[in-house]
Amino acid sequence: MRSIAILISSAALLFLYSFQTNECANIPGINKKIVAYVKTQIGKKCGDYCNDVFEKAHKAAGLSWWGDPIGTRIDHTKECVYPGDMLKLDQVELTWEKNGGTTGLKYDMTVIYFIYKVKGKGSYTVVRTATIDGKMKVIEQDLEINKYKGRKPEIKRPGTPNTID
Repeated sequence: MRSIAILISSAALLFLYSFQTNECANIPGINKKIVAYVKTQIGKKCGDYCNDVFEKAHKAAGLSWWGDPIGTRIDHTKECVYPGDMLKLDQVELTWEKNGGTTGLKYDMTVIYFIYKVKGKGSYTVVRTATIDGKMKVIEQDLEINKYKGRKPEIKRPGTPNTID
């Protein structure tokens, strides 16, 4: 009897997961353009400043760049988050489990990422710039935003109608 209940529960979860995946499968065209550009920049130097990759990706997608992510805010707990959306962290402390321990990052400044891959609710592979061998390079990093302290992480959809904050 217990096996049947587990089987039914598993089937229901699989059904719900596949429904959610299909619902979030339609990546907006601008996001696709941003991801396509960012993909060509991973591991490369993309300018001299942290924001250069964002400015160039926006321009490649046909958008203007004003030095800060503009777009419609997304409630990542209720709405689909897509590759190409922007994640802004401002004075946030994030922690997550890694290799059997807890690790984390603390940001006392504003940090902007492109979401490169959506691994699950609040779990992303992001793209950012980092200084490697004395050069600003575009890198991938796994990031969990489900556990944070400080200001709430902000996710924005680029190029959407509500672009002025």
